[in-house]
Amino acid sequence: MFANVEPAKGYKGITCFVMTKDMGIEVAKKEQKLGIRASSTCTLNFDDVKVPHENVIGGDEGIGRGYKVFILLLCLKPANFLLRSLSKS
Repeated sequence: MFANVEPAKGYKGITCFVMTKDMGIEVAKKEQKLGIRASSTCTLNFDDVKVPHENVIGGDEGIGRGYKVFILLLCLKPANFLLRSLSKS
């Protein structure tokens, strides 16, 4: 999950952390889509969710670095697809 824990800092307040369904996340209504139906799109409700400190990606140093994690994931995704396609040939 990516959330801005320090909104005054803008994108520098975004933090990445691991959440599980038993933390209070509720999968709500499934959306009716017109196009791509191969994957489900659902509303998620977060009511009184408390995330333990140890679930922050990067620990104390990870607070406010979620934007960098997100950009890194975006950069690695195409490389992952390339490696998968090469390994199947």
